[in-house]
Amino acid sequence: RRALQDDLRHRPVDVVVGGQFTGFPDCARLAGSNQAAGGLADLQSTDPNFKNPNVLRANLGFETNVGDGEGFFSGWNLKLDYIYSNFRNTLNFVDLSQPPNTALGISGFTVDGRPIYRAIDPTATGCTAQLQGTGGTPPVFTGVTAACFSTSRDDEIQLTNGPSYSSNVASFALSKRFDGGMFTDGRSINMALGYAFTDSNDARQNGSSTATSSYDSTDAFDRQAPDVSTASTESRHNFTLALNLKEQFFGDYDTSMGLFFSARSGRPYSVSFNNGGVFNDSASGNDNALIYVPTGITYPNISSTSDAGAVTSLLNYLGTTNCKFTPGESIKRNSCRNDTVLDLDLRFSQELPGPGRLFGVEDKLELFADFDNFLNLVDSSENIFRTRGRGVTLVDGGVDAQGRYIISKFNPDDDNNIGFSSSVWRIQLGVRYKF
Repeated sequence: RRALQDDLRHRPVDVVVGGQFTGFPDCARLAGSNQAAGGLADLQSTDPNFKNPNVLRANLGFETNVGDGEGFFSGWNLKLDYIYSNFRNTLNFVDLSQPPNTALGISGFTVDGRPIYRAIDPTATGCTAQLQGTGGTPPVFTGVTAACFSTSRDDEIQLTNGPSYSSNVASFALSKRFDGGMFTDGRSINMALGYAFTDSNDARQNGSSTATSSYDSTDAFDRQAPDVSTASTESRHNFTLALNLKEQFFGDYDTSMGLFFSARSGRPYSVSFNNGGVFNDSASGNDNALIYVPTGITYPNISSTSDAGAVTSLLNYLGTTNCKFTPGESIKRNSCRNDTVLDLDLRFSQELPGPGRLFGVEDKLELFADFDNFLNLVDSSENIFRTRGRGVTLVDGGVDAQGRYIISKFNPDDDNNIGFSSSVWRIQLGVRYKF
């Protein structure tokens, strides 16, 4: 920092000619110099004790034919699979500039133990803060005094390791080929039915390409050490059905109808306070602090300065959702579910004699029509893919001197985003020449 400061200050002074500066302006250079000297630039580092993430995985598979003889319930192929994954030395990002501020709440915590972080400057006069060890989850400081918090530092992000977590995936698939069609004996019917159950967890939602946004974009109770919770990418239940019917109403020309149907659970999302700088500094604490759910306006963990209307509206709103929560506690990350997603696709095809047969060539023409998102074609209000993304902000939050939550300004930002490409119906017509 000293070298950078000296370099910036000893560069030639720029001049303005005809209202245009001829180089880098002095005011910007001085601002950069002052920022570097004050340690206010964003920094990113890696914990010296960082361990490479790894996954311990085991899978078990079983396959058999079910039933003997003839009939609908005989001759099915059954497949069972189970995959267990244990993620170890997982990735986490922490901000080395932020410990709990003991002057806020109950010595830096809310009544339910949520840390109230603020940025510090260990070089400030009167500050004796010392980072213990190399950082890690969460970083721990000693000697933090009131003088440490007189700063605007932030985003000293460190890559470190987080907690271990696991995932479980179980699935089965049933399939069978029926000889002979429904109307003719010329062809066949193929049917496949599948189901997959996923129970997947994570801690930090590391879906961004930068350290700062990966730190900011995870909703959490503790911003430095997010709890293990349901993974944002999890689809808990996934059903599929595939059916293909082939008939031969004339000659050896196939008439086919294919159907594919799927139904899957909506992915999880979180509900959070919609203002920043309450439980983290304002640069990294916006719209990512999980909601505290009171039992009512008279609940002792709710400050008397809370807005009674906002508390009532919050409880009424949560009561109409599919969010899982316990009144009197902060809600867990990804405790809510987006809408179930349905999809039905159809395909019709017909084989016809090809023009080559006039010349003794064995060829065929296949006319086909594909219907993508057939349910939306039947009813324009059906099968529209809606999602709330990462989360929904509901109320403003705050903390009083006793560590109690202040709830105000109920203003839910819960508009569903519509995935256009997954919501509209399409028809594709085509001709295929076979020879």
